[in-house]
Amino acid sequence: MFSSLGFASGQKEKKEYSFVYAKYTKSYDRKIVYISEIVSGKCKYLSSASGYECPQRATLSNQWNAKFKTIVEDNFRYDLGMYGWYDSYTDVDKFRTELIINYKERGWDIRYVEGFNFKDDE
Repeated sequence: MFSSLGFASGQKEKKEYSFVYAKYTKSYDRKIVYISEIVSGKCKYLSSASGYECPQRATLSNQWNAKFKTIVEDNFRYDLGMYGWYDSYTDVDKFRTELIINYKERGWDIRYVEGFNFKDDE
């Protein structure tokens, strides 16, 4: 009986993945894309709603903005981009790779932001 409860509770959460980026222009000749690693968040099953409550895009955006402001001084010239929450790490990684290639081909410098971790409880 105890093991079946453990199995059932294991189904009460699922992981989802995302990443965020910011297009930053200090001048017309200097275009930089700052991009996070792929982050994960937990979706929790709510029996009252018969569905999952997943991490909010706004929470991810707020946490990225806080991190990004520690990286650049003049942060008034950037556009935030975000890939929504999906349960396939492979799909998120593929889209992230394609986005990086696309910006590189258009002459943007890519800066990888390490140490950005999404926190579910904020």
